[in-house]
Amino acid sequence: MDCGQCESMVQAVRQHYAYLFAEYGFRRAHCEDPRQGEHCLIVLESDGGRVKFEIDQGTPVVYFGTLDSPISWANEIDGVPVWYVTHALLNFVERKNGAMTPAPAAGSERGTEELLAAQGERLRPQAAELLAAFVPDRSADWWRELDAYQAERLKQIRQRYGTR
Repeated sequence: MDCGQCESMVQAVRQHYAYLFAEYGFRRAHCEDPRQGEHCLIVLESDGGRVKFEIDQGTPVVYFGTLDSPISWANEIDGVPVWYVTHALLNFVERKNGAMTPAPAAGSERGTEELLAAQGERLRPQAAELLAAFVPDRSADWWRELDAYQAERLKQIRQRYGTR
């Protein structure tokens, strides 16, 4: 599968997320470069779920989805999330497991490759739990805990910034 100008990003994903391929059986399912590499969409797939990488002008965002999550740039269908941002999922899992990752130093600039490397390193110890949440027979309890965590975080943010 030719990824055009996004081939270097595909190689970076393969390098920094090698464990997804080796340990969890992921393979590349889709790749596109609608603007000659300025924007890249890379989707990996295993028998249990999908991982989507959107790279928008050098900023990578990683998402988890089920095998039913559409391979597209959209993250919602009719207002219902079908892809979930990895950072939010990791915040939940790390807090639940007592393993919070420190934020990067303020003012430190990192390029696309460094961001992918940091995200891949952060995901690795939590990958099994996150991947299990997206398999077809996933636990509803995990999702209820995530919903409760997100509701509490939203409440905290609203209190902090005085919004409703």
